[in-house]
Amino acid sequence: MLVGHAIAHEQMKLIGRRDAFHIQFSDWLYEKHRLSCSTGWGEAIESLSKDLPTNVQRFEQWVSAFMEQWEDSPNAH
Repeated sequence: MLVGHAIAHEQMKLIGRRDAFHIQFSDWLYEKHRLSCSTGWGEAIESLSKDLPTNVQRFEQWVSAFMEQWEDSPNAH
């Protein structure tokens, strides 16, 4: 869904390819946590633990931290 959203915005020349959330978040995960998202965020985060509630909580924390830093986010400082 996020990729489709990004492609639509890219085709309308509203964003550049590298500016899409899914790409920026993947890059951030690698920079901050050395977590490769080559197979997607879900698999990457699930690979850290078998405990689903812990993984969901970790994902929510990371998205919040990323949104605070992402320059295109309405939450950015």
